Amino acid sequence: MGVYIYGRDAEELFKNAALAFSAIVKGRGVRQLKPSTEKEIVLESPSLETLLFLWLSEFLYLYDTSSLLPVEVREIKIFEKEGFSIRGRVAFGKLSGTPDVYIKAITMHQIKIEKRKGRLRARVVLDL
Repeated sequence: MGVYIYGRDAEELFKNAALAFSAIVKGRGVRQLKPSTEKEIVLESPSLETLLFLWLSEFLYLYDTSSLLPVEVREIKIFEKEGFSIRGRVAFGKLSGTPDVYIKAITMHQIKIEKRKGRLRARVVLDL
């Protein structure tokens, strides 16, 4: 499954990516999840695309191990210095029951972040 994610800047793009991940997994039939825990996520990468891959992979890991889905990105900062790094504070809710869609993996296949019409657009392919 290929998805496009948009944002005015890198921080908004990554925030929207977290919320898109949650929306895909929980589907339309699940009401809004309530935040039950908060985690700080810190990652580093040589490229912005790889950083997005790692960011989404962290959410997949937390869902697979604890049924946690991102509900709100409360704080996010992306730094560029000899590569890229991200520090985010994310609220998570626990999904009970079966997910609408099960994501097996976030892939690097065709991952791309580009500036289009004054905003950033990311393309990410998910293995379902």
